[in-house]
Amino acid sequence: MQEVIPDYRIPVFNRLAEKFDLTITTKEEWKKSEQFNVVTINFYGNKLFHFPITSNIFLKQFDVIIYSFNIRYLPLLYLLLIRRSLKIILWGIGVTSENGFDVHNKFDKIRYFYANLARSVVFYSEYSRKKYIKEGHINPQKLFVAHNTLSLSSELYTDDKEYFVFVGSFKKYKRVDRFIELLNQAYIINPTLSKILMIGDGEYFAEAKQHIYNFELSDKIQLLGAINDEMALQEIYRKSIASISPYQAGLSVLQSMAKGVPFVTLYDSITGGERYNIIHLENGILAESEEDLVKHLIRLDNEKEFQLKLSHNAYNYFKNKCSIDNMAAGFEGAIKYTLNG
Repeated sequence: MQEVIPDYRIPVFNRLAEKFDLTITTKEEWKKSEQFNVVTINFYGNKLFHFPITSNIFLKQFDVIIYSFNIRYLPLLYLLLIRRSLKIILWGIGVTSENGFDVHNKFDKIRYFYANLARSVVFYSEYSRKKYIKEGHINPQKLFVAHNTLSLSSELYTDDKEYFVFVGSFKKYKRVDRFIELLNQAYIINPTLSKILMIGDGEYFAEAKQHIYNFELSDKIQLLGAINDEMALQEIYRKSIASISPYQAGLSVLQSMAKGVPFVTLYDSITGGERYNIIHLENGILAESEEDLVKHLIRLDNEKEFQLKLSHNAYNYFKNKCSIDNMAAGFEGAIKYTLNG
């Protein structure tokens, strides 16, 4: 049960459909042919609440219902409290993420209440699972993790590294203006620091361009615009020292690690949970402050062995823990637990 079907989720759903008769709901018109079934439903909502329209007759035909773990979905509480015969699995981040991962937790007790009512819960990260066990006192046997992932070919490049890279949209929460100010500080401290390629576009692209001009960094920071072709991105990652995004760490973490490129971000960057794939000083950098981040960039640029270590570990982490198979296995575990419960 969900609102839309993102393209990057399709490989996971297809993998699950190899083992289960799987149906996905969406509010959008669906024309693609995949291994799973698709049902279009009416979906109403505003900033406060969401209301997918489904009947009890529709829901009763399924052995298990995997429902988006979002307390704004009004029918969810009714289904968990009243329709107890339905075997419902909750799936989601498990914590707030709008203003920072798990920053505002005033609704945690409600989430724990929902989790106790559900037959099982699937989280994006081990962080949420551990929190629910410790603070929510939820039975650990019913809690599962399906690490968020992308359908990407993983490859470790041994080419000499030439530059840093930023890949993402130029949106307000990415704070590209402040990021460029940090890079300016880094180049003042170490004028020979490798250049950075910034890939993406958005509402703050022009502002970023002006900042680069103001700081006289046109020879150090290169704006390439949006690049959506995976092969083109692959060629850029091939010679990348690290991927940097101080204030937001989303799916680009996985995209970077799949190519053996360590990810550098702040410890408290905005994330949907992807930041928790980064192990500090092992497969990436979780800097304690902006100044700390600058120091780590300089170290990465200067210490080739450190650079190589993080690169190998990032690649191996993605390959071993963030594959399509591993994400599907998290769901499979929850489904089998629920069916046998």
